[in-house]
Amino acid sequence: MENNKLASFANLEAKGRELVAVVRIRPGAGSVDILDYDNPRIWAIIPGYKDKDGVITSLKTGMPVRTGWRDSVRSVRVGTAFDYEGGASIIFTRRWDKGNPIHFLAERTGPASTCVLHRAFGEELKKDPELI
Repeated sequence: MENNKLASFANLEAKGRELVAVVRIRPGAGSVDILDYDNPRIWAIIPGYKDKDGVITSLKTGMPVRTGWRDSVRSVRVGTAFDYEGGASIIFTRRWDKGNPIHFLAERTGPASTCVLHRAFGEELKKDPELI
């Protein structure tokens, strides 16, 4: 991810956006706990933002993300970070301006112990995996 692309997502709430993660569950796998991001039944985790109209846009590609009945759209909170397979790492963070929070995405440079870290993967997959 390039820093200029991350800057375009600055102050998400002011733009009517909410940071989310689309979590795709393998067919036939049943449900996965909402807090579980490491379950082997998950075949994709796609960070994105949801706008006022409910459209989810990928942070990686800038393209809309279609969701299906097996997808779980999970809210992402401040302090959550995502590592991408290509080596990019981002964190959802905030700063204060005259007592008001400004939420934004930034390159994660601190250790994993300072955030809730998830792996972002599977976005490039165009076909469901085989039933398990």
